[in-house]
Amino acid sequence: MKLAQALVSKKYFMKELYNECQIACSLLGKQISKETNENLFKQLVSETLDPFKLIKDDVIDFNREIMDNLYTGEAEIDNITQYYFKFPGKHFRPTIMLTLSRALQGSSELDFKEHKPLRGQMVFAQVIEMIHCSSLIHDDVIDKGETRRGQEAIHRKVGNKTAVMGGNYLISTASYVCTLLDDMRLMNLISEIMENLSKGELIQAEGACESLEEHVISYCHKTYFKTASLIAHGCKGIGYFSGYPDECFEFGKHLGLGFQYIDDILDFTGDKKTLGKPNLNDMKEGLATGPVLYSIPHDPSLLEVVQRKFKEPGDIEHGQRAAQQYGIDITRNLALYHLDMALKSLHFIPKDSFAFKALGSLSAKIYDRIS
Repeated sequence: MKLAQALVSKKYFMKELYNECQIACSLLGKQISKETNENLFKQLVSETLDPFKLIKDDVIDFNREIMDNLYTGEAEIDNITQYYFKFPGKHFRPTIMLTLSRALQGSSELDFKEHKPLRGQMVFAQVIEMIHCSSLIHDDVIDKGETRRGQEAIHRKVGNKTAVMGGNYLISTASYVCTLLDDMRLMNLISEIMENLSKGELIQAEGACESLEEHVISYCHKTYFKTASLIAHGCKGIGYFSGYPDECFEFGKHLGLGFQYIDDILDFTGDKKTLGKPNLNDMKEGLATGPVLYSIPHDPSLLEVVQRKFKEPGDIEHGQRAAQQYGIDITRNLALYHLDMALKSLHFIPKDSFAFKALGSLSAKIYDRIS
């Protein structure tokens, strides 16, 4: 099936993702070595900083203000809405947006360290994280997840209905907090994010694809809708306050795609302690991600396994073996492409500047999770 035809064959597919789908499809049948990926990564980042240390004080303020915004005094509500913020994970999304906020105010080390995120940038980053956490609650109900961030999933504590209502409350609070910024452009962004999250779930639920190429195109869209859109629109909102919103969108889009492709690799290479949930979870839920899809040209019998959603005995083991042999390194290569494109989107920041190095370190940290 030609790429253009595949893009219009499903009503949720976007022509705007043509380039991303084209790159992903071009890797089908390729053989990528670990050495190739290591060399690409060395070219990508020559000097790294620790973005988490650079903005640790911002994150402390960020967490405190989110908890204040979510506090109602009603224990039943607060226990749900604040639950995942008490176990915040690695703070990748806030770190991306807060680092970008500082970088946009000056490229020198002095400017970066002296200028805190603007008030609107801080608040909008909190809005994005509230939406993200609400999506985690809903995802865990839909996927029947048992753990999240190393803790028992909230729906297992309070039941599905109460958990969903708590997730809805989080989205409502995020929307209300966003209105306080009195900027319709930001409201439009969170509307697009929520629409895209829904599209991602619908694509995942539909699942049926006729060809391998269509599977890959569906995978690209699901990855954008469920993960990258949130980061892309979040970064665009940060850009509205300091300039270059479209470039910030591209930065966030590619960083988000790279982030999720690395996450998909971690589902095969990580453990429960690292992931905060069981590994091989995607295949257990009947989902085929990059490491499996890119193995199919090298192991054609795997397509039938994907089509039946890993339901027969030995299917998951088959997918795991093939991914380790073929698909993981190809997915690494796809992730590296997007991490590189994220940095190329920052053409307005001098490459030898402290700000660029700080933003480049985000790409390094994302990739380092599988190094």
